[in-house]
Amino acid sequence: MPGVTDVVVANVPGAGSAKLTKMLLTTEPSDGSVLGMISGSMPNSAVLRPDLADLKVDALRYVGNFSNEPLACVVRRDAGIDSIDDLRSEDFVFGATGRGSTTYVHAAIIKKALAASFDIVTGFKGVAGINSAILRNEIDGRCGVPLSRFATRYDPEVMEVVILVGPADASLADAAPTLLSLIEDPSVAEAVEFATSDVGYYSPLLLPAGTSDEIVEGYRTALEALLQDDAFRDEMTKARSTLNNSGGAAIESWVANRYQADPDLLERARALTE
Repeated sequence: MPGVTDVVVANVPGAGSAKLTKMLLTTEPSDGSVLGMISGSMPNSAVLRPDLADLKVDALRYVGNFSNEPLACVVRRDAGIDSIDDLRSEDFVFGATGRGSTTYVHAAIIKKALAASFDIVTGFKGVAGINSAILRNEIDGRCGVPLSRFATRYDPEVMEVVILVGPADASLADAAPTLLSLIEDPSVAEAVEFATSDVGYYSPLLLPAGTSDEIVEGYRTALEALLQDDAFRDEMTKARSTLNNSGGAAIESWVANRYQADPDLLERARALTE
């Protein structure tokens, strides 16, 4: 961004992005000096969880995101999960940061939608903490891994993708089954689709509530310029990361629609994420 010379990165752990979201809604300046990145599941969590009802995420200003690819749930190969039947019936443990995070929400939805028996343990400090626990054999896996980054974050000889959260796209069949492709009940499928729609807006960049349109547009223009930068794209290719910005306006529209959903649909989606 023109004129920007210093950037300070600060991690804000707490309740799966709920702490950072509250800061962006209440205490952070709206002058363009603060930019946040939260869990993509937070807008859904804000309307599905009564304890997060005060987080009016539709008041935040969304810049865009880097990817809208399917998210994978991965397990250690020695965990004994070789099929969807194993996923349903075997006792094992997924790790998660907090209940508002993708690591928890997607695991909870899979557990409810497929009537699975695995456990979900929360409280890890970021995905790095979850990954370390997996490698120490303290837990068996986690959800919320962008599919394109699986091989860069894990050794495929040690870890495997067991299920994908995202559109029931037949082109993904070689990677793993998608959750939606396994659900026959239309009512359950509708609730799952609502509760996992955050996949299209993975790790959104956003600005505090009250940020002016001028500042928001400046950031959106800067993000698009970054995504077209050859050096940046080369780095992302080396990291096997896809680049696909959904766009700040589209994300804001999606977030607004969270608050306009049919109450019955919200109740069914809420039951999946508890």
